[in-house]
Amino acid sequence: MKKIKISVRILVELIMKKGSIDNRFVGNIKAIEGIRGHQRVQKSYGDEYTSEVSIKHTFSFDEIEIEVEGRMDGLLIENNKTIIDEIKTTTKDLLLIDENTNPLHWAQVKCYGYMYCIHNGLDNIDLQVTYYNIENKSTRILRQKFKICELEEFFFALINEYKSWASMEKKWMEIRNESIKNLKFPFEEYRQGQREFAVRVYKSIVDSKKCFAMAPTGTGKTVSTLFPAIKAMGEEKTSKIFYLTAKTITREVVNDTIRLMKKQKLNLRSITITAKEKICKMSEINCNPDYCLYAEGYFDKINNALKEILNKYDDFSRKNIDEISEVYKLCPFELCLDLTMFSDIVICDYNYIFDPRVYLKRYFDVKKTDFTFLVDEAHNLLDRSRNMYSAEINQDTFIKMKKIIGKKDKRILNLIKEIESYFLEKSKVLDVMKEKYLVENELPKALLELFNTLMKFMDEYLSRSNEENSDLLDLYFEVNKFISISNFYDNNYKTIYSDELLGINIKLFCANPSDLIVEKINRSKSATIFSATLTPLNYYKEIYGSEDGDFIINLKSPFDVKNRLLMIGDNISTTYDKRKDTAEDIV
Repeated sequence: MKKIKISVRILVELIMKKGSIDNRFVGNIKAIEGIRGHQRVQKSYGDEYTSEVSIKHTFSFDEIEIEVEGRMDGLLIENNKTIIDEIKTTTKDLLLIDENTNPLHWAQVKCYGYMYCIHNGLDNIDLQVTYYNIENKSTRILRQKFKICELEEFFFALINEYKSWASMEKKWMEIRNESIKNLKFPFEEYRQGQREFAVRVYKSIVDSKKCFAMAPTGTGKTVSTLFPAIKAMGEEKTSKIFYLTAKTITREVVNDTIRLMKKQKLNLRSITITAKEKICKMSEINCNPDYCLYAEGYFDKINNALKEILNKYDDFSRKNIDEISEVYKLCPFELCLDLTMFSDIVICDYNYIFDPRVYLKRYFDVKKTDFTFLVDEAHNLLDRSRNMYSAEINQDTFIKMKKIIGKKDKRILNLIKEIESYFLEKSKVLDVMKEKYLVENELPKALLELFNTLMKFMDEYLSRSNEENSDLLDLYFEVNKFISISNFYDNNYKTIYSDELLGINIKLFCANPSDLIVEKINRSKSATIFSATLTPLNYYKEIYGSEDGDFIINLKSPFDVKNRLLMIGDNISTTYDKRKDTAEDIV
């Protein structure tokens, strides 16, 4: 019997989501604000409230075992009865929200309600959706009582719609797994250390461990990680492989390696996620049905298109995505994300897992998955994560904003003047100190209060404004990111004030993102973290959360040291006082 796992979120969105893609400004809530809003609601309760409760339910039909899993935002015990809480963040007026505002919100909590009743032998249960306004910190709770028969009817109506998808997935898994059984290593022989590397990757997946590997250039890192991961997938030890890399050229190597294995009649669906900016077909990224024909009716068209696509393609390359999106008039970026649900291997940049603003929430809104991460060039992940969790803003941002706003909104204009005064004070401090930099261990709380008020005014201004001003939106999101990153600020952060060409710059710098990286890595079943320059290895093991039982491998170069040519340029001085004169020669 084949086992298929699906999250409540994906189930509900796959079956129920309708209409067009519309990202026009209506009070933009980013992922980080949503997370912090959830946490504020959860912390407002006492011991009677349990946050982030995982739940799953397994049932069978037609030789398919389906496991539906999810994570309830909260379980509340009130007067000896249990209430399931689903939290949603918004900038809308809470008085305008009722039970019919968004059926998907109630759909999720009704699925949780059914599973909870089944597991706990309940005949009925109270369900609530808590709406939290991130601007004024107010909440509105909508609560309804449901009988188990009502929830069962709703749940299995969704499942009946999903059965055709599950049957299609079962058929594909059987074809895929049978082809993987016959898959052999795609080269005549292993290079030195390559077989040992592949074995440890395989064992790390089977044992749900991490594997740390330093493998010099030429050891065949790509195939040494992909091959054992695919073999483990064929034995259903993992359901999806994420190959993470910072370089476009490496993604091409991964695709070439998969194509090489497909010469053995391997059946495997792979997809490469291309950034929206690169794959968008329009002259501007303006995701709404009035501007973009690929956004219009996207969710009405996508399911029928997906079924046709999955029967025709198994290589979702950028070229194929581009062709498919044109045939079906679908947004290529959203299509790419939707196709990841049916892909065995997802090849993508680090940010789709680690960046708090753009990570694939559809997969990682649960604490644990059975996915495998293959993290290539892992020495780059640390600096990339520092950038993901850092934010900076320059006073020039507000000079530009002031010019665009002009006299259209006096509240915003006056607030910008207060913000400029803050920057001016910091400039004076640096002048008195006769320093270019000032480093502090605390958040600029006064500035953040001004920013939060500015965002409230900007929300209102942009919501009522008919003008399309991409420059103003860019400035808005710059401030928004600064506020968002401030939510992560702890002892691992520094605040850096610097005097730059365009004025005072303020940076929230994440000096040590280790805890944030490890939290994301630990959502996988297994992660292989490898690079040619993962040295010192013990340092990276600590940074990336090595635990007892993890696999470690340090490969030697497969090339004969006798063939090495060592050249020393002793005609260039690298002393500090000569660097300006010799830097160009070194480059």
